[in-house]
Amino acid sequence: MAYNTYPQTASGRVPTNPPLSADPGRYEFINLPNAEPNLSLPVKTGNDQAKYFLLSDPLVGTRTWSTSATIALSGDRVGIGTDLPNEKLTVVGNISATGNIYGTIVDPVVPAAAGSSTQIQFNSGGQIFANAGLAYNPALSSLIVGNNNTVTGQQATIAGGSSNTSDSDSSFIGAGNQNENDGAVGGFIGAGANNYIAGDYAFIGGGILNEIYNTYGVIAGGTSNINRGYASFIGSGQNNVINAGTFYNGILGGRNNVLAHDDSFILGSNIATTSANYTYVENLDVKKQTVFNGSIAERYSAVTPSSNTVTVDLLSGTTFNLTLTENVSTFNIQNYINGKVNSFALFVYQDATGGKAVNWDFTGKTLKWSNVPTVTVAASAVDFYTFITNDGGNTWYGFISDQNLT
Repeated sequence: MAYNTYPQTASGRVPTNPPLSADPGRYEFINLPNAEPNLSLPVKTGNDQAKYFLLSDPLVGTRTWSTSATIALSGDRVGIGTDLPNEKLTVVGNISATGNIYGTIVDPVVPAAAGSSTQIQFNSGGQIFANAGLAYNPALSSLIVGNNNTVTGQQATIAGGSSNTSDSDSSFIGAGNQNENDGAVGGFIGAGANNYIAGDYAFIGGGILNEIYNTYGVIAGGTSNINRGYASFIGSGQNNVINAGTFYNGILGGRNNVLAHDDSFILGSNIATTSANYTYVENLDVKKQTVFNGSIAERYSAVTPSSNTVTVDLLSGTTFNLTLTENVSTFNIQNYINGKVNSFALFVYQDATGGKAVNWDFTGKTLKWSNVPTVTVAASAVDFYTFITNDGGNTWYGFISDQNLT
C-alpha cells in the first residue's frame, strides 16, 4: 500500500512508526503511517483484556484510542487505512458484527424501486435474512422466501407463498400456502394450498387438498385427490383415489374414481377398477380407425317390463336380456347418439309360464321390419333380435336373428 503521494497530513504531522511500547496483542493501528511516537497509550482499566484500536482521521490529524472500530464524523465520508483518505473504507480481513451492517450506494445511483433501506444480516436462528421476506440458512443450505415459511430439511427451498413447511431433504415448494413436504427426500410442490407429500421424490403441481403417500407419486392438480400408489399418476379432477399397495397406475382426471389394481388406468368419472392391466374409459370418441389385437368383451344389461314398457338405455350397454313378466306394448330407447349409427341386440325370454306378447313400438320413432315378428310364447322360450339406426335414432331397422332357441 503506497502513501508516497501524501507524506504529510493536513495537520502537519509526519507519518512515523507506531510506538514500540504498544503491545500488538492488545493494540492495533488503523492507518498506521499516521501514528505518532508521542501518542501515549491508554491507562489500563479493570477490563485489561480489551483490545484497543488507534483510530486516525488523516485530514483533521486527530488520534483516538478506542475499544471499538466505530467512527462518527460530521462529514459524509471517512477514510481509514486507505490510499485515498476520505474516499473509501478498505478492510483487510473479516468484519464481525453483532448488529446490522448498512451500506448506501452513491454512484451509480440506486433506482428508486430498489430502496436504500434494504438490510441483510444474521438473525438469532443463524439465518441470513433481508426484510423478513428472504432467508438463507447456511447450516441447512436452505433458501426461504415468503412469509412464515419453515424449512428443516437439508438443501430444501421454499421460493414463495406463506405458511409452507418443508421437512424433506432436497425438496422444493414454489409458492402457495399451507403446503407441506414431509417425505424423506425430493418432494416437489409447485403451488396451490394445503397440499401434502409424504412420499419420496413425489410431485404435486398445484391445486388444493391433494395428498401423496408413496414414492414417485404424481398429482398434477385438481382438488382432494389422494395418491397412495407406487409410481402412480393423477392428472387432475376431484376426489380421485389410487389405493395403497398398487403399482404403476394412472387416473387422467374426472371425479370420484377409485383405482385399486396394478397397471390400470382410468379416463372418466365415477369408475372403480375391477381387474389389473386394464384401461377404464367412461365415454370414448374415436375419430379414425381402431384396431383391436385381442378379443372384445361387453357387459349385458337385464331389463324387465314396467307398466308394459321396456326401457333400453344405451349408456348401460348394447346387449339386453329382456325377461317377459308381463305383456309389452312399447319400447323406450334412451341415450342413443344423435347423428351417429347406433345398434343393440335383444334377447327375449319367456318366463316359466310363457304366453307373454310383445308389441314392436319404439315410442316416437319409426321401426321397420321385412316381416314383423311375433315372439315365441312357449314357456322359457328364447328369441334373439337386433336393431340398428343410421340416422341418429329417428328410424330403426329390426332383424330376426333367431327364434325359439332351445
